Amino acid sequence: MRYAVFTEDGLDQVCDTSADAAAHVDDLRDLVFDVRQFEADDETIFDLGHDAIRDGKSWAVAKRLMVAAVADAAAQAAASAAAAVVVADASSASGLAALLPDERRIISALLSDAKGSGLLVSVHDGEEWAVPLTSDYAAARRAFGATGETLLRFASGAADALVLGSVWLIHGNGVDVIADYSDNPAMSDLLRRSLSIADALASA
Repeated sequence: MRYAVFTEDGLDQVCDTSADAAAHVDDLRDLVFDVRQFEADDETIFDLGHDAIRDGKSWAVAKRLMVAAVADAAAQAAASAAAAVVVADASSASGLAALLPDERRIISALLSDAKGSGLLVSVHDGEEWAVPLTSDYAAARRAFGATGETLLRFASGAADALVLGSVWLIHGNGVDVIADYSDNPAMSDLLRRSLSIADALASA
């Protein structure tokens, strides 16, 4: 347990026990704050205390300000810890789930339409063809996020598996995740809904 002690004679201390803190307190006007939940160095604690004393104009008001400052700092530390957990969870995500929300929505629409049209898909994850031509769209979804870009190649589901074209995706671009695609009627039809979603998200 740690205590910050602020005295009128300027002998400021951070003590590890309440007994040590009490030894430095000679007057009821001296300020003592429990800072066990305040994740900061002593210099930051002192800065907060001195600001409270300066702005409070009186010891009573200063004490209230310091208590509020410590509580606020503790809340910020808790929020930062929670944010770190969220970031850690995001970094451990894989596949389509690892992408930005707008990208997931756009790409999901593209994959859904391709699957609904009976097309096959292959996925190049930026390093290799991670998923060869397949009708297994769940496997395709898991192949995203290995690098900053993904190339999708679509083919007809017929026996000859005629390649219709490709879509180049650059991750981190959000609504502009679709960087380029094969310019032909079949691919334009396939991309119509996902491009429409991208336009709507961009104008939102």
